[in-house]
Amino acid sequence: MANNICPKCGCETNQNNFFCPNCGARINFDVLGCEVKISAKEEQKMQKYTTKRKKHEEKRQQVNQWIAKNKKAFAAIVTSAVAMLLVVILTVSILYAPPEGFKVSINEDGTLTILSCVDRYAYRIEIPSELKYGGKMRKVTSIGGYAFTDCTSLRSIVIPDSVTSFSDWAFYGCDLDEVRYKGSISDWCAIDFGYHGSNPLEYTYDFYVNGILMEGELILPDNITSIEENTFCGFYALTGVTIGENVTTIGDSAFEDCYNLTSVTIGENVTTIGQYAFAGCDNLTSAVFEDPYGWHARGIPLSLTNESTNATYLSDDDYYLHYCIFTWTKS
Repeated sequence: MANNICPKCGCETNQNNFFCPNCGARINFDVLGCEVKISAKEEQKMQKYTTKRKKHEEKRQQVNQWIAKNKKAFAAIVTSAVAMLLVVILTVSILYAPPEGFKVSINEDGTLTILSCVDRYAYRIEIPSELKYGGKMRKVTSIGGYAFTDCTSLRSIVIPDSVTSFSDWAFYGCDLDEVRYKGSISDWCAIDFGYHGSNPLEYTYDFYVNGILMEGELILPDNITSIEENTFCGFYALTGVTIGENVTTIGDSAFEDCYNLTSVTIGENVTTIGQYAFAGCDNLTSAVFEDPYGWHARGIPLSLTNESTNATYLSDDDYYLHYCIFTWTKS
């Protein structure tokens, strides 16, 4: 069977082609060689298609001609673009490479959070107050959740006074010999601790503040106005504490599980004692309230004139009224 002839350019094509491979014109013959009649609307669509196809072909040819004519220039452009991309990648990788010894994340205010330590078997770790990240020195202000979890060889941790928060379970699974804090006891009381497991005091016996071993009785200075949640949670070496007259709030679990705590004195200006603030202090036998009147727990008035009874109320979560699991307020 004869091939079809393009009515526009005269090109001969096989019967399976409905468009001329040379000019793109419609060939009005079907596979049997019979002429096919098409409407004016279809013809107009085909003309638009043909025009569009020719324009694309012309652009493609122009690009190919330019490349052929400017091979060196085109190669230089591609090489330059690749080189610039590599420089950008290298710069970013250098600027935001993890600081030596730690994995970090950057906070909204530009400070850093320690996510983990690189050496999970380190014996001693000192957290720096600043680390270089993103091309400049940034202050370390936070310890992330699970940051030192299961660092089973870790025995000593040094914490700078720049740290203002610890997230949940930051030291879970650790067995520390000592915690050394480079700030003051006032700074320590202002730290935002997460839930249990965030405070390193839960995993050590020795606690040093500016090189001074904290043990026995702790007298809080007058510049402290509040004790945050979990501040001294699990502090085994604490046997007594005097809460200054300027303190107004004792946070949840502030002294929870201080097993060796035997006595506490609550200043007259304290108006709130959080849930479980002294829960689990099994050896607490004396709790003196300088102002024992006007206290309530879950709406029940408390009589806090007896030191021994007060201690039971504060620490014993098996006591039938369970006072220690509620927030105490003074009005």
